[in-house]
Amino acid sequence: MIEEHKRKVMKEIDEICGAKIICDKCGKVIFDFVDGNSHNKIDACYFQLTTGHHDWGNDSPDSVKCDELCCETCVINALADYFENSKGSSTAYFELRRARAVVTKDWKTGVQKFYKD
Repeated sequence: MIEEHKRKVMKEIDEICGAKIICDKCGKVIFDFVDGNSHNKIDACYFQLTTGHHDWGNDSPDSVKCDELCCETCVINALADYFENSKGSSTAYFELRRARAVVTKDWKTGVQKFYKD
């Protein structure tokens, strides 16, 4: 008896359709992945603000919110809003970090790739 073996071939396709990083506070476009548009055309720095609390116990992860913010003014405004809304919570927390979106070119294929860290 002859047994047939078939092999599936998968091809990875990178396609970005209208992806943008937009400031969650003021609505400004921080980076446009399709056009590669930012203030200097190859990368854009911004802030990521993660907020949350542990008031509810095990289901507190539902309180976690991650905002992408364009500038220090938006960070200050977002933190002020968060502290105003979380008054009375003894478990409120926030984490602020700088993030970057980058356009790179694959040296083998010449294809542009977009990364967000």
